[in-house]
Amino acid sequence: VDEQMTKAVEQWTAKGRHRTAGITSPVAAAEMGIARYQLTAWVKQSGYESFSQWMTALRIDEAKRVILEHPDWGSEAVADYCGFNSRQYFHTVFRQHMGVTPAQYQQQGVVGD
Repeated sequence: VDEQMTKAVEQWTAKGRHRTAGITSPVAAAEMGIARYQLTAWVKQSGYESFSQWMTALRIDEAKRVILEHPDWGSEAVADYCGFNSRQYFHTVFRQHMGVTPAQYQQQGVVGD
């Protein structure tokens, strides 16, 4: 995986751009200053089938962090902050990826402290 590409991606995610709901690969690539095909290749080399699968993984990671850092936030706030289009979709995807609901994850995180 190209080091310059990785740096561009890291800078882009550090700005929180992956949390933008509805972001597309052409927009993301343009914001990173790279060609779309380069981003697509990088995503595939990183082990993801598609840009949307990669975005979902980034957003789930962000949600896990936010759930534990902001226990007072409801699911809707977490979903919105992380770029999910709806609370229901967020719940479904989170459960698919983590095997538990966001609330269960939060309880486990609190217990695991």
